[in-house]
Amino acid sequence: MAMRCAVFVVLVAVVLKASGLGELIHPDADMLALAVMVASVAIFLPLCLTGQRYFPAFVAGVVVIAMFVLAHLNFVRLSGSAVNFNAIFAYFPALAFLPLARSRVSIDRSLRYLVWISAAYVLIYTLGYSQIMNAAQSAGAHILKQGDYERGVRLLFAPAFGAFLFFFMMEWRRGSLIVRIPLMALSVLAIWLSNYRTFLVIFLLVLVMRSARLLNPLVRWLIFGVLVAAYLVLLAGLVIPDWEPFAYFVDDASGFARLLAYRHITPFVLDHWLTGVGVAGSNMALQSYLRSPSFYSVYPTDLGPIGPLFVFGIGGLAVYVLLTWFMIVQRLPIRFGSTHPERMALHMIAMVYGIQGIISPSFMIENNSLFVAFMFAGWIQLRRVKPVGSTGLHPLAFKPQPRMRRTGPDEGHGGEE
Repeated sequence: MAMRCAVFVVLVAVVLKASGLGELIHPDADMLALAVMVASVAIFLPLCLTGQRYFPAFVAGVVVIAMFVLAHLNFVRLSGSAVNFNAIFAYFPALAFLPLARSRVSIDRSLRYLVWISAAYVLIYTLGYSQIMNAAQSAGAHILKQGDYERGVRLLFAPAFGAFLFFFMMEWRRGSLIVRIPLMALSVLAIWLSNYRTFLVIFLLVLVMRSARLLNPLVRWLIFGVLVAAYLVLLAGLVIPDWEPFAYFVDDASGFARLLAYRHITPFVLDHWLTGVGVAGSNMALQSYLRSPSFYSVYPTDLGPIGPLFVFGIGGLAVYVLLTWFMIVQRLPIRFGSTHPERMALHMIAMVYGIQGIISPSFMIENNSLFVAFMFAGWIQLRRVKPVGSTGLHPLAFKPQPRMRRTGPDEGHGGEE
């Protein structure tokens, strides 16, 4: 029970931080959410040393922490700004795989927790939209997103959780239609109200592909190949004079903003392609280092694969391509005759963010990295571990566990003990 509560609290903390609602609840709510994430890493990272199954989570956790710490120190070295390790805590949702894997709560149960947390979030956002908007305007809260001249001011929404809720309700065939249909409708309404146009298009694309049963391995590999080709096109613009890939989108306000950012950071990327410029201690420190014009801020994370290259260098770009493959091509095993709506919903939202990686690396360095963490935790829980000294199974392959008689609410090695 304690482990289930720990996983639930961590997921609430991630969604609360991503939603922006925390500052309307209490001034310290966001800091409390960050403290929960940091505490979960401090507790579960050493626990991953207690079993052969969880050792990959320990190694990955150490690598991720070291990557962000070194990237921040690199930025401090280049910019001369003060050290602010608090800045890297915002990236801790990427480490959620530690409690998700080591808690021994099944990945399906953890995903169910996220479903109902997302449902609560969507209900609050849609049914309380006007009240939240009024409160945010009165308080000057950051949940108000200052959009471009086409979209104006809108209320921040983390669309990943709305889409994940929709996909689960679509796949949850055993659920009551009285529950499923209203939540699916409210999820779409929330995504629509947030006015994330590119996300909505990709969301609908994945929905159509799933409905037409076009998410087979061949199609997923083809999508990954197309994305890699698109990455190469964007990267080629850095080295080919007088050619700017984002110039084709200047008729759109957000596309024009990306073009300006692309032009502005190109010299920084070319000068620091090996190590990147690192993780800034604050947005103000980043804009100061980039010498951004007063009339707009530069956000390198709006430039797809160029964002990881800018922040982490060529190694970060390689990790980005690997994670794109992981999100699009890999899948958690689903036993024959089982539906596993949680896993199907995870696969579909992973596909959405894998495709959206062409314009935003949010699944790597923002709250949406929670879904990468779920995929990795699922691999750790469901893989077949070789006894020490044995040979045979490929270490990166998902291997479903043999069918076992169900004895409790959780199944297989992923169950809680």
